[in-house]
Amino acid sequence: MNGKQVDKDVRVGLVGMHIAHKSKSSPQWIWSTFEQVDNLDVDPVAHPKLKPSFFDPGCPTCVPNLEPAKIKGVWQPSPKTQAARAVPIPDDKRDPNVEAEAALAKAGSPLQYYQLIDTQWPTDPTAAPTPWNAGLPGAITNKPGGNPTPVYLTNITMETYFQKGVQPACQQEELPNLTCPPAPNPPLGTPVVDTTPVFATESCMGCHSSAGIYTSTTTQSGQLTADFSWLFSQKAE
Repeated sequence: MNGKQVDKDVRVGLVGMHIAHKSKSSPQWIWSTFEQVDNLDVDPVAHPKLKPSFFDPGCPTCVPNLEPAKIKGVWQPSPKTQAARAVPIPDDKRDPNVEAEAALAKAGSPLQYYQLIDTQWPTDPTAAPTPWNAGLPGAITNKPGGNPTPVYLTNITMETYFQKGVQPACQQEELPNLTCPPAPNPPLGTPVVDTTPVFATESCMGCHSSAGIYTSTTTQSGQLTADFSWLFSQKAE
């Protein structure tokens, strides 16, 4: 291409999206996430020639949610990964999804092909975040404050590799510039992180509570300083 920009029309598809809004009663925001209905499975009877977009039923040995290796800055296509949902869509969302799909189909809207995965909101907006070293389960379940429900909420298209499942607790806690697990023989006085095995993915509130604002080219202002928005997390020039 000799470094020249080339304009080209291509057809793309929306496979996942978040809808979030902040209200006076929910300062931690209310988060809903949606996915295209064919992301992980399809009806083989109604659509015998259609395959899921992010799951290959012909590869039973493919590891779910495994981030590809990166060699010399290039992502490797092998081994192949599968997208899998660590936390199923709750039963109480299934009937509303069916009703919404029918109504949207009747209206001729392309939104009929999307489903609500779940909605996360604070059950106690005044609850302060549980400190990372205050113990389980609060250090994870109430990391952003507000005592969110559900605890975990991820979108398999945008947050595939957040769905780790069993992992050390410290990988989900808001650590103060610490690595997890800590290096062998940490310096005297270095806080010891909790490596207890837990089941965890991530959540909208938990992830966005970590957003900060760059106060220099290398330093961020820290948790809960950017109003749950990564848009403010821009490096200072």
